[in-house]
Amino acid sequence: MGAIGTGKSRLSVDRATHFRGEIINSYKMQVYKGLEIVTNKITHAEKQGVRHHMNS
Repeated sequence: MGAIGTGKSRLSVDRATHFRGEIINSYKMQVYKGLEIVTNKITHAEKQGVRHHMNS
């Protein structure tokens, strides 16, 4: 939990990569298409192959 742009997504990808896990996105605004810039949505490249759920 924290402010937008503080590295939460990067940390979750790092942890998921290390533990071979997946990510479930619980940020209510990121589940909508078209809000990539407003919500600082993680890009496909930043996902580093980690499977994400509830992310449009």
